[in-house]
Amino acid sequence: MAMDVRVTNAKVQQLKYSSKVNQDRVSWNLEKSGIFTVSSLRRHIDDLTLPVGTQEWNLHRLVPRKVNILAWRTSLGRLPTKTNLTKRGIATDLSCSLCNSEDETENHLFLQFPIVKEVWNQLQLWWKSLPQLPSNISDLTKWVEPSTAHNLGLQAAMKFTYIWVMWLHMNKNKHENILKSQKNLASEIQTLSHL
Repeated sequence: MAMDVRVTNAKVQQLKYSSKVNQDRVSWNLEKSGIFTVSSLRRHIDDLTLPVGTQEWNLHRLVPRKVNILAWRTSLGRLPTKTNLTKRGIATDLSCSLCNSEDETENHLFLQFPIVKEVWNQLQLWWKSLPQLPSNISDLTKWVEPSTAHNLGLQAAMKFTYIWVMWLHMNKNKHENILKSQKNLASEIQTLSHL
């Protein structure tokens, strides 16, 4: 054992040390450079939390950022509907707060609820080329860059505004008992769309 200690001491004494004092540093392994960036952390969180296959969301230039964010959250199924709140252990009753006949999902609130069908019909009277009410949320929130298909870009702006107005209306109805007519809602969507 004494021999091992002498050999080890001899090897340590043979080591060459730099005259510079090395500083300890923290290395961020999510970046090749080892330097922390908020964007690398955001990408990492997105990779862990967003569903597989989620495509990058491009903000629509014709609508405000808050409307884009609501449409994006709608497309991901991340609105605080009763179905989503139940998945998080916050709510226990799945039935729609407005009609009590269906589960409260994004599809129900924006595509199947009786008032939304009437509002969409009013919008079709205003905009003749507007297609039928989509059958699923991904079709409602999907859009083509306005530079490649001008009319589709305008329709997407109107669809995003539709989501915004209907979400606000449903929440005011649920929390404040304020009920607007289908005609007033369609008129508000037209006005806010600036089209």
